[in-house]
Amino acid sequence: SFMAVGRVGGTASTIEQKLVWVEDSDKDAFLFGLLMRQPSLGLFLIFVNTKQQAVDLDRYLVGCGFGVQSIHGDRTQQQREVALDAFKTGKSPVLIATDVAARGLDIPNVALVIQYDMAMSVDDYVHRVGRTGRIGRRGLSMGLVNVRNRGISADLCMLLEDGGIQPPPFLVGMALSTGNYQPGGSGNDQAQYGGQDVRRSLRKGFQTLEEREKAKRFSDFAKDAYGQGSAEAAE
Repeated sequence: SFMAVGRVGGTASTIEQKLVWVEDSDKDAFLFGLLMRQPSLGLFLIFVNTKQQAVDLDRYLVGCGFGVQSIHGDRTQQQREVALDAFKTGKSPVLIATDVAARGLDIPNVALVIQYDMAMSVDDYVHRVGRTGRIGRRGLSMGLVNVRNRGISADLCMLLEDGGIQPPPFLVGMALSTGNYQPGGSGNDQAQYGGQDVRRSLRKGFQTLEEREKAKRFSDFAKDAYGQGSAEAAE
């Protein structure tokens, strides 16, 4: 797992951002474990990418005995209002939402945002993260990452670096494998990894033993996971 605290794309500095590698087959069990601790955390807002996933996850969590509501494109305005009221008052402390349905939501006491399905774009990522940590409150955003998110990995790495946050190694590995990412390449002067500045041309190499080992792990991750990509090829 990976935890970072910082400002990303306009999100509040009071928001902790966590990315965790979770395979699709393990997501339900992972989410169940989080929700078992729900009473001590507060309101949960769970993002999914499709209406069907919202329906399926709603059914699963209700079957587990949790107080759940969901909003998506097939909900009527009345159903949406009922769901939001139950969520805001804590009667149903878990809300499942798609991006379209969640646009404009302003619920000040959301303690945890979970990206069960990671956002498809960095704009959506920032919007989701911003649903917690409202009005100066502290908040936590957790993204469940796996190989399906390779498409956003490079943009997400650069977004994190722009906020002064070093992306986790598994995200860097995916980003390198796309050939569209170079660590620190977004131009942020503050992005560092392990105290070592990695904003240099990868073709010039990594000068310290620690840097070389990390670069090799990133390259090996890309090769093992996707059969392509290397630290030098990613320049």
